[in-house]
Amino acid sequence: MGLLIDDEVLGWKETREHTAFVKSHAILQLLHVWDTERERRDDPPLWGDEIEYFLIRLDEEEKTAKVSLRQKEVRVALDEVCSENDPNAPEYAGEFTRFMVESNPGSPYNTSFSSLLTVEPDMRRRRDLIWNQLDEYEAILTLSSFPRFGAESFTHPPVDCSKATLTRSLFVPDEVIGDHGRYEVIAVHIRERRGSKPTANIPIFFDKYTPQPFIDPTIPRERYKYPEDDDVRIGAALTGHIYLDTALLGEGGCCLQVNIQLKDMHEARRIYDALLPITPIMLALTASSPAWRGYLSELDCRTFAASRLVDDRRPDEHSQIRKSRCDIGDMYIWIDPRNKPEYSDLPLSWNEDAYSSFKAHGQYRQQLCQFLATLFIRDPLLVFANNLHPNGPDDVRHFENINSSVWQTMRLKPPVPKSKLGWRIEFRSMEASVTDFESAAYSIFVVEENMKIAECRDAARQGLFHFRKHIFDGLEEKSASIADQYEFMTIDEIFNGKKDDCGYTGLIQIVRDYIAQSSDEDSYVDFVSEKASGSLPTTATWIRDFIRSHPAYKFDSVYQY
Repeated sequence: MGLLIDDEVLGWKETREHTAFVKSHAILQLLHVWDTERERRDDPPLWGDEIEYFLIRLDEEEKTAKVSLRQKEVRVALDEVCSENDPNAPEYAGEFTRFMVESNPGSPYNTSFSSLLTVEPDMRRRRDLIWNQLDEYEAILTLSSFPRFGAESFTHPPVDCSKATLTRSLFVPDEVIGDHGRYEVIAVHIRERRGSKPTANIPIFFDKYTPQPFIDPTIPRERYKYPEDDDVRIGAALTGHIYLDTALLGEGGCCLQVNIQLKDMHEARRIYDALLPITPIMLALTASSPAWRGYLSELDCRTFAASRLVDDRRPDEHSQIRKSRCDIGDMYIWIDPRNKPEYSDLPLSWNEDAYSSFKAHGQYRQQLCQFLATLFIRDPLLVFANNLHPNGPDDVRHFENINSSVWQTMRLKPPVPKSKLGWRIEFRSMEASVTDFESAAYSIFVVEENMKIAECRDAARQGLFHFRKHIFDGLEEKSASIADQYEFMTIDEIFNGKKDDCGYTGLIQIVRDYIAQSSDEDSYVDFVSEKASGSLPTTATWIRDFIRSHPAYKFDSVYQY
């Protein structure tokens, strides 16, 4: 969701003029947080989830399902329902598109077994509250990409897709943009900052009768309304691919995120590192995005599209900033003998002013200085007009603005001064699941407990991931080389253990040992284990198989029905 303030959002020209001011004050704000909160100790271990939902309009006569652009009306109704004096009332918010609603638990969970067992009922309650605000022709759905988003006639009420004055998209009209000004501005500013429309080309899934070469006939190549319309005539839309051309198609999807508060800064950094290598594995396990703009794709996850469609780098920045603001985490941040330098050997880019400020402050380790300074290679995508000048030393909104618009698979979230919010981490890689049982199982597993490979089709069963052979202290040879300390494993092996004599028992067994005193969570652990083994297909595989077995499907990669 990011930083939402009820305030006017400045246009790109004004935002660009204030970029240096915002970044310099964001650095000062982070230094202030460090000075006031680095010794903060013993915050309670709390956590919560964020789930997004699609609003869907069903037509029984036409046998169609379209997105319903009633986000605002549904949110108003939810605010009225949840305003009654209930301290545990769920929290709802808008999202990037007008057919999405986000939910959060009204009160955080803790790590007790009794609290963990309330996660699924709480998710069901939040879903039911949304259902109760819908009309008889509407439904809600949790998937990471709506399969016909951007296809012909995908909205209710219908809107003219040729009218995309803000995004210049060939497929998505401005009326789809979320209600809060933040989302409109981000979509526009990404395009204006980079000097062109963001694009992604997703490989088509070549079925038995898919035309070869595949050239998408739905692209309006003869539109001459905006200068960017020339892009497809000069090669932006690749043969054999599904063409996407707006941040809305990347960010207009549902996902499952988990926020965890730790007792202090040290534990937050340690758990950040522990969960970072799990992010691509959980991405592959939760994959639910095999279809885009009415076509079956070769990929199962939305990260490929999202990374490219929010990429605001100018052409001259690609050599210095090696990836989009939406991607996997860059480095480990905890000082630990197990974190070999070779494990953080990716080329990094950081803001030198930020790095020098953190280093000169005297309290930051070099590793943490580098990590935090990587945030500031990004310019702010938006500036709020009446919140430009900080309102006192504890106002950290400029830093929150920058931190919340770098969408990596893990996020470190420092405390908000003089608040109950302590040192937190956010696990951000998981796709949305269709059922609340699945969402609860994955969330709990993360709390208890390779990106490019994760994006590929059926990676949960066929992909291989680098993973440590020994994950506890003292089990690996001190003289072992780095290459000998990890190996390629399948997701089944990572979760359920290896059948050789290396002694690796798998993540599932670790969780089972931890919850041995409570059998109530076994169904969640069994579910994750079966997903990892491949005995239960991923949601993406299920969707792909459903489409390919439908009597109307012609084995041509098209399902625009």
